[in-house]
Amino acid sequence: MNGLNALKMRQEPKRGAKLAEKLKCEKSSIHYLSILNGNTRGLVWTDDPTAPRLAVVYSYLLGGFQIMGTPLQTAEEYAAFRLFFENKVFPLAKDEFELSEFAYSADTEELSDMMRVVFFDKELFEQKQLVYRTAEEYSAAEMPFVHAAEGRPMRIRRASESFLRENAEFAGAYLPEILESYKSFADFLKHGFAFFVLEGENICGNIISNGEYNGCFIVGADTKAEYRRRGIASALLRTAIESARERGNEIIWECAEENIPSVRTAESCGMYRCGEFFVRWFEFEPNTPQD
Repeated sequence: MNGLNALKMRQEPKRGAKLAEKLKCEKSSIHYLSILNGNTRGLVWTDDPTAPRLAVVYSYLLGGFQIMGTPLQTAEEYAAFRLFFENKVFPLAKDEFELSEFAYSADTEELSDMMRVVFFDKELFEQKQLVYRTAEEYSAAEMPFVHAAEGRPMRIRRASESFLRENAEFAGAYLPEILESYKSFADFLKHGFAFFVLEGENICGNIISNGEYNGCFIVGADTKAEYRRRGIASALLRTAIESARERGNEIIWECAEENIPSVRTAESCGMYRCGEFFVRWFEFEPNTPQD
C-alpha cells in the first residue's frame, strides 16, 4: 500500500461534543478537549470525520499541538503520518504561525512512543508538566489572601463588559490574550472567566480560564514581577476555585515541575496532584534562501 493512501489526515471544520467524546481519554487535556468541543479556538485534523481514531489538535493560545486517539499500526501509516506533518503541519507552523519550534504532547504513553518513531530523526527536548485538580473538600477560611502594601488596598475584580469599558490596561494588554482562545469577548464570558487583582486601576495579577470541558475549567495565572511574593496568585486561584464551586464546576491547574512557586500556589489552595505529562519539542531548521 502506498504510504500516502494508508492514512489521510483531514482538517476538521466542524467541532463539537461528539468529536471530543470520541477522542477523549482519562488523561486528555481540558484545554485541547475544549478546542475539540468548539469552545476554544484552534485547528483539528482527524483521519476520519465520522469515526476518528487519531487527531492532531493545534492551540492558537499555546502555539502547541496535542496528539489524541489511538496509535498507528503499520509502517505505511507511520510514513503517511510523517508526510502529513512535512507537507501540511510544518509549513503552516513556520509560515503562518511563525513558530521556530514544533511543540507537542500526547494523551497516552503509547501515543508518545508513536511520536518518537514518527520524529525519529529529530533532536527532542522535553519538560515535565504537573496537573492539579480541586479537592473534594476544602475550607475557604484556610485559603491565602493578598498581602497589600501599607496604605495601598487591593481588590479582586471579575472580567465583565463593564470592566472592559472601564479599565484601559485590561482592554489593551489582556483582551488580545483572551481572544487567542475565544472568538469574541462575549464568547469568552459565555465559556470562560477571569479575575484580576487591582491596586487602584493598575492590574497586579490575573487568572484566566483558557478552556472548559464538562464543567472543568483549566486556568493560567500571572503576577507582575514587582507584586510577587504577596500571595496574589494564591488569592486569585482561591477566588477561581470558590467561584467554580458555587456553580458546581472544578478547576484544573497545570505547571512545569520545576516551577516551584506555581506548585506551591496550587497546593496552598488545597489542590491535589492528579496527573503529569511531558511537553516535547524540536527546533525547525532555518529556511534555505532561494537563489
